[in-house]
Amino acid sequence: MTTRRNFIVSLALAPPAIAVPTGAISAVSTAGRGRWEVVMAEHVAAMTAGAEYDRTHVNPLYDAMKAKFGDLCRPETGPLREEYREWCAAHNYEAIIAQSERYTDVESDTRVALLRMPAPDLAALRWKLDETFADGDIALWCDEIADAIRADIVRLMPKGA
Repeated sequence: MTTRRNFIVSLALAPPAIAVPTGAISAVSTAGRGRWEVVMAEHVAAMTAGAEYDRTHVNPLYDAMKAKFGDLCRPETGPLREEYREWCAAHNYEAIIAQSERYTDVESDTRVALLRMPAPDLAALRWKLDETFADGDIALWCDEIADAIRADIVRLMPKGA
């Protein structure tokens, strides 16, 4: 049975069956391409920098914390509270975690910005669809994003399709 979700997913997965005439895609495609690329570059840079920072700073910090305090210990509230606080201060814990969160915030903000802005082409629409489907369920965070994707589909599909 073809459901609406299956249809939308098939749009992202299938190659175009009909050639799109040159003037068929609105000016959003050309005008929005530059903005899309800027925000996408910011998004990719934040993801890359965040992953590298986690690899080089956060993961070693947590490994060192685990080696010092163990898996099950809650040193921030238990009997090792003062030793834990001193260890965190000595290892720059707060600053490392804050920097990791900044990368995560930029990554999240740019993802939402991309989902909200008009997709300039089918590749951008595909990215938006990939970002909104998780484990077979649609994960649209708000009606505004759903409306933006719906408008992309209508605008980017060939007339009469």
